[in-house]
Amino acid sequence: MQVQYSSVGLENSEGVDHIVKLGKVIAAIWDNKLFEQALKYDMKSLFLLQGSINTLPYMVKRVKDVGGVLFVDVDFIAGLQADEEGLIFLKKMGINGIITTKGRTIKTAKNMNLSVVLRFFAIDSHAVEKGIEQIRNYSPDYVEILPGVAAVRVIKRMKLGSQVIAAGLLDNPQDVKEVFKSKIKYISTSSVEIWKWYKSGRI
Repeated sequence: MQVQYSSVGLENSEGVDHIVKLGKVIAAIWDNKLFEQALKYDMKSLFLLQGSINTLPYMVKRVKDVGGVLFVDVDFIAGLQADEEGLIFLKKMGINGIITTKGRTIKTAKNMNLSVVLRFFAIDSHAVEKGIEQIRNYSPDYVEILPGVAAVRVIKRMKLGSQVIAAGLLDNPQDVKEVFKSKIKYISTSSVEIWKWYKSGRI
């Protein structure tokens, strides 16, 4: 049986019901300590970048209890297979969306009406071209570009902006402000200091 996938792309995805709206600053979570700090500072959008299938239900419940949004990097969750059954499991658990670098995973997730973040590393021109090709081929809802300082230049080549997330090497308010001066509306960071500045209204 041929599976039908969504054809929604970045350029026209704003109105689609499965897209979860993210906060301007997203907390990038690498461990349990950062997770607890994110909740302490009332961060409502969280990206879980690595973890375990054993602790995931607890995290999902905590985020849901505070009215937050949780996206999971399915490529780095111990004990989870990022296939159709694995994504069904995550959706039933209540996650809001997934993060991945893999086109096949994007297709499967979008077929399940899950929001998808494509993560790519803009380390050189070849990597950027490959990332742009993935966007064209798989139509993710968001694109997370690393490092964040390169995202401003990359989006000029992509001719996109509102669904781009800048991530990595954004360590001070000035860097963040420069990103927001461009068409980029979101950043993802594990810097607790940036979270504090964001919550205090300084960025």
